[in-house]
Amino acid sequence: MMLRHTLPALAALHVATAATAATESPALPVKEVTIFKDGHSFVLHQGELAVNADGSATLDYLPSPILGTFWPASTDKRAQLVSVTAASHEIKTKQDAVTLRQLLEANIGDTVLVQEKPISPAANTSPNPYKATILSLPQRTPDTPTAHHSTDPFNPRPFVRSVQPTPEPPVESATDLVLLQTAAGTKAVQISRIATITFPNDHQSLIETPESRHQLTFNLKWQDAPQETANLSMAYLQHGLKWTPSYHITLTDDHKAVVKLQGTLTNDLIDLNDVTANLVVGVPSFTFSGSLDPISLQQDIANLQFTPGTHTPRIFSNAIQTQAVGGMYRHSTAIPDSQPEVTNGRKNEDLFVFTVEHVSLKTGQCMVIPIAEYTLDYQDVFALDIPFSPPAHILPNLNQQQQTELLRLLANPKVEHKIRLKNNGQHPLTTAPALIVKNDQVLAQGMMTYAAVGGSSDITLTPAIDIHIKSTSNETKRTPNAVRWNGDDFTRIDLEGKLRLTNHKTDPVTVEITRNVLGNLDEVGNDGTITKVNLFEDASYLPNGSAPRWWHHYSWPWWWHHFNSVSKAKWTTTLDPGQSVVHDYSWHYFWR
Repeated sequence: MMLRHTLPALAALHVATAATAATESPALPVKEVTIFKDGHSFVLHQGELAVNADGSATLDYLPSPILGTFWPASTDKRAQLVSVTAASHEIKTKQDAVTLRQLLEANIGDTVLVQEKPISPAANTSPNPYKATILSLPQRTPDTPTAHHSTDPFNPRPFVRSVQPTPEPPVESATDLVLLQTAAGTKAVQISRIATITFPNDHQSLIETPESRHQLTFNLKWQDAPQETANLSMAYLQHGLKWTPSYHITLTDDHKAVVKLQGTLTNDLIDLNDVTANLVVGVPSFTFSGSLDPISLQQDIANLQFTPGTHTPRIFSNAIQTQAVGGMYRHSTAIPDSQPEVTNGRKNEDLFVFTVEHVSLKTGQCMVIPIAEYTLDYQDVFALDIPFSPPAHILPNLNQQQQTELLRLLANPKVEHKIRLKNNGQHPLTTAPALIVKNDQVLAQGMMTYAAVGGSSDITLTPAIDIHIKSTSNETKRTPNAVRWNGDDFTRIDLEGKLRLTNHKTDPVTVEITRNVLGNLDEVGNDGTITKVNLFEDASYLPNGSAPRWWHHYSWPWWWHHFNSVSKAKWTTTLDPGQSVVHDYSWHYFWR
């Protein structure tokens, strides 16, 4: 938001007079951007900058890079980069005077006719207008902060109690006064008391105002005499430019899927003009993403907020400081006629990069780019995942509403119809929304999950309502004092469950069945498999990857995980049309 506020001032810069307008430094154009899905981007500027009389080059643009990612360079063989300095300077611009105070300030020295407001609302007449010459509008300058001195009781020499960073120069603020020269003498009038001002002659409608502008100065050491321009570059990692992938998947009758990948670019960073954009698939690590580099002049390095637990505070001391100055300038360029073009995709370590040439996108705009298209094999998959239910012992601890909610969540499990894409293409599949179409009809929108080349990704289409499910479970045995531990006796509760599946479809189906239970599985029928879940490493037993709401309605006893784990039973069953099958399983848990 801070960036956009500077744009009106930039527009006003073009109407400034030659005496007051600052010379605008040539921009260092963006040549290449590497864009990540989380909104970070690595930006490379490179080009010719005009050289100042002292051999340096100045750029009216200051990025806000992540700590440690700002890297300037000289690509000019004639000039060596010695240092880069970030600083704030003030320029004069002219804007329309839109308030009475601004009009008075723009016309100091002119003679006007002043009409003041009535002394009180009850007054029937207004004071007589009078002629006056505008002398000045007083400004208020705040007091300069001073250090607090004290005397050490053990040392009579005065000492500074607290050391503060060097303060910025005091900023003048406007008052409500104007000084007018009248026939009777100099008159101080509150601007709010003035009803109207009449200009008998031509008046100035523009006001000169100061504007703070940030600059980067490239300090160069030349082999010979400084040239008119220098070829310079800078690269940095900054938040504000992101790409969002999405898929369009068309299913065919021969179990082929035409997969189209497109990317949506969102630009809240800087104008892009015919640049090369690298769109990254993968999750990189940006350790200092929450900390700005001091070169940005955005905050004091002593006050940077580092991630708790990192070693950063030990590395950086409070001796490294920079002034905190707000505001930023951004150069805007024209958009050429060239169109984006995907040239290749390549693997870079654990990341995959799509390269798009000729990208032009202004700040605040979005762009959709077709990236890749390929045909993959797929198969229809029917999956039944029955989550674990709580032990009967905790039900009395739940209120009626919580019990009703629990029963609703566990009732009527459904088989999900999915497609399983086999990634036999050249690119990895990235996590993204996927629109699935068949015969020009939308089937569903699901979520594509990451799949490396040679891997697979499951996308849910819809519940398979033609496959009927009936799930039951009953307690079969209770053994008091089955185990004694830590001075306490525990009861063993044995249970059995049955899953009945019936295929009402006209085609055979293969169903992948998963049943999770709280406790320890003893037996699984029909060639099913048993897996003990590692609670610390495997979250697949959790519905949708997170604990169900009812889990938090009960304070689980400290001994629960000593006796009871989570177990998983799995079957793969093929059902002909009209066929039914029953899967049994038994398990137990301990309770005190």
